[in-house]
Amino acid sequence: MVIGITGGIGAGKSRVLEYLRRKYDAAIIDTDAIGRNAIEPGGGVYAETRSLLGDACFLPDGRPDRPKIASTVFQDAALLSQLNGIVHPYVVQTVRREIEDRGESALCVIESALLLESGLCTLCDSIWYIYADEKVRRKRLKESRGYSAERIRATMAAQTPDADFRRAADAVIDNSGAFCETASAVDAQLLSMKKGSE
Repeated sequence: MVIGITGGIGAGKSRVLEYLRRKYDAAIIDTDAIGRNAIEPGGGVYAETRSLLGDACFLPDGRPDRPKIASTVFQDAALLSQLNGIVHPYVVQTVRREIEDRGESALCVIESALLLESGLCTLCDSIWYIYADEKVRRKRLKESRGYSAERIRATMAAQTPDADFRRAADAVIDNSGAFCETASAVDAQLLSMKKGSE
């Protein structure tokens, strides 16, 4: 069974993932880590990424200059699209291989903020949208990450709208309140999926 977990920043996806790992022994597949490693020296798409972005986006030792890459691609929509066109297929291919390696009996959970945009959703049996009220998300980001109000506003504005997440999701897990309520919703959703597959 493969579950794709997505949602906006501050929604509490990490807490849900940890619960699934701890209680259900789920294999958590971190697509951000796969994408980061892919553009490091020796990574799966290092050469293509360096050719696209140019030497100015890389440090003297060959490692990617991530702040420079971010500022470069987020000012150029066409370049960002080209970069995604290199990285996303590699991530999907790597995740597919990881799922196959785990075997059919495993519970695999793909965590990705770009689950819908990257094509990773095609690998999932079910897509869960981890939702939290905007006020809750703002409070979490301020307290746990020290984000300024402006950074929170800009980050949220750049993310996928709530309505799009809801349209694509098979389940919405509300993580606005006490986590015990979230855990109960997760348990119920997994039980429902298990019954549906029998």
